Amino acid sequence: MEGYYHRRRAAGELRPATEPAQPTRRTNDGATPRPPRRRNPFPAPVPSGPFQAALLYRLETSSYIANLNGMDWEYQLIAECVPTAAGITAHPLLYLCPPQVRYTRPNQCEGMLQSPTIEGVKEFLSGLRDVPLPAVAGRYFDAAFVLDYKPNYRARNVTAPAAVALVRKATHYQQGYLLLLVLPQNYQPRYRAANERTATAAVRAALPFVPAWLEQLSSAAPA
Repeated sequence: MEGYYHRRRAAGELRPATEPAQPTRRTNDGATPRPPRRRNPFPAPVPSGPFQAALLYRLETSSYIANLNGMDWEYQLIAECVPTAAGITAHPLLYLCPPQVRYTRPNQCEGMLQSPTIEGVKEFLSGLRDVPLPAVAGRYFDAAFVLDYKPNYRARNVTAPAAVALVRKATHYQQGYLLLLVLPQNYQPRYRAANERTATAAVRAALPFVPAWLEQLSSAAPA
């Protein structure tokens, strides 16, 4: 991704004359502030295939609870694996929930992905539609879902990016996780087959980078 990475200036190399010197900002107490910390370094090169975001979440629910039907799974954001595009929200917490009754009609919704409800307001809510998981992805994930990634789920008749949620269930030997890929293509509410093709292509484009991304789970393991 040209533009995200720049050549590092060698030691002793002078700043070009055309480049204006950057003033040093100071806090109120006179101390020089530290540069803002990025949530995590990108563990692999940015894929050539475009992603507006690649968000890695760790399952915080116990392996026993996480395998019971009807329970909400809580995921905590661990890493932003590629630069998150402007206008895309990386929610610190997400919940994977059973579908509401009104969404249980056949072939409509297999689950719900949502942000926490704070003071009665929920920022994000989307239905999960099951899509076939490519066989080559079976070593990393158990299921794949396609969804619309709306900034505000209450907005009607608003185009939203398509996203893919890739889930690994927890076991006694491995922690669970969720990889959320936000795509540049818009979600097509009336064209399930088109969304499935979009999701499958996104999974295949991300697979070469998944092993390096998943290394963030071990480095961010809870104490």
